[in-house]
Amino acid sequence: MGRKSTKKYALSYYILIAVFSLILFAACFSPYTGDESAITINFGSSARYLGTPNFIDPYLPYLEHQITLTGPTGTHKRTVMGGGSVKLYVAPGSWEVQINDTCGGIPFASSAVKTFDVKRGENNAVSITMTLDGTTKFHIVNTSGDWGLATSSLSGNNCIILTGNFNITNIATFSGATTNVTIIGNNKTITHTGSSFCFYITSASSVTIKDVHLRSNSGYGAQLVNLNGGGVTFTMQGNSSISGNSGPGVFLHTPLDKFIMDGGTISDNGGTGVVLSSGIFYMNGGTISGNRSGGVDVTSNSTFYMNGGTISGNSAIYGGGVHVDGATIIGVPANFIMSGGTISGNTATSGFGHSLYVNIAGTYTVQYGSGETIGLTSTTDGGGATHQYVNTALTGKK
Repeated sequence: MGRKSTKKYALSYYILIAVFSLILFAACFSPYTGDESAITINFGSSARYLGTPNFIDPYLPYLEHQITLTGPTGTHKRTVMGGGSVKLYVAPGSWEVQINDTCGGIPFASSAVKTFDVKRGENNAVSITMTLDGTTKFHIVNTSGDWGLATSSLSGNNCIILTGNFNITNIATFSGATTNVTIIGNNKTITHTGSSFCFYITSASSVTIKDVHLRSNSGYGAQLVNLNGGGVTFTMQGNSSISGNSGPGVFLHTPLDKFIMDGGTISDNGGTGVVLSSGIFYMNGGTISGNRSGGVDVTSNSTFYMNGGTISGNSAIYGGGVHVDGATIIGVPANFIMSGGTISGNTATSGFGHSLYVNIAGTYTVQYGSGETIGLTSTTDGGGATHQYVNTALTGKK
């Protein structure tokens, strides 16, 4: 899909309101026992946008419908993806329904609360009007040209949907406190061939990738994802991956920068998987593996919260899995708190810290989520240097 199609489907913030309808049918089906009735919710579009029919349809496969039903048996929530329909079973009586649609966490549309009656032995139909969010912009990206158009002047809420694999040479810059971007990758790959970063996230912006694969074949050594300034947030979800770079995968620069890893893989990078020069890293899931300068490097004025996931198969001279070094700014600690997940199968070529290495010249905290200090082995080598480390596998404790 070329540039013309991308413009065609981008939701302009100049358009304040559009509507589409979701029809709910409630009926009693004889195969079911007891007093339950079935509500079938059909997701479809009847909207028109600037004369273009079926504006909603290209996005239906990517929408997350959050349904809330409140009635005689309490409040029930259900989240479903895409078009088609979903069938819910409820008791007869008066019910309220409210629906919120998002695209990768970005608001898409919402309904007012609608009240309707579900009666045994009768068919009931209720029309729910959804009002589109008037500030979100959508971009369908199939080529590098589409990508250039979509990322050239981002502001506000943006949902970028990838439908093809492509190469880029320039830096994709995400900037500004009001810039909130979600990229739904559909397991497509963006290959960076330039001499600098692939993503540069700055000035308090927020970027989420879901099922996006970021790779580099440039050999220049710059990090693929660079977080730098003003409390930016980068979130990695689903089957996303950051791999194949000659330098680090993700690099955080300032104290309020935040990286949230809910899933995916950071692997096969020549540098460290994740470097905290300063900032906060929450690892809730996913895998960091096969990186040739260690899994995670935590320096002063940084905190690494490991709540889940796996760090394995990484190698470095000291600290194949995690290297904690508070020596950069004396008196400002480097913190590692492990509440969950596993660190195992990493290699420190020096023999010190296959799982964890701590530079005792700095200020640091290494503990489990329970508050228990992680026990370190202390050894003095032949040159008189003292090393503190863990060579055995580590499992988090809450």
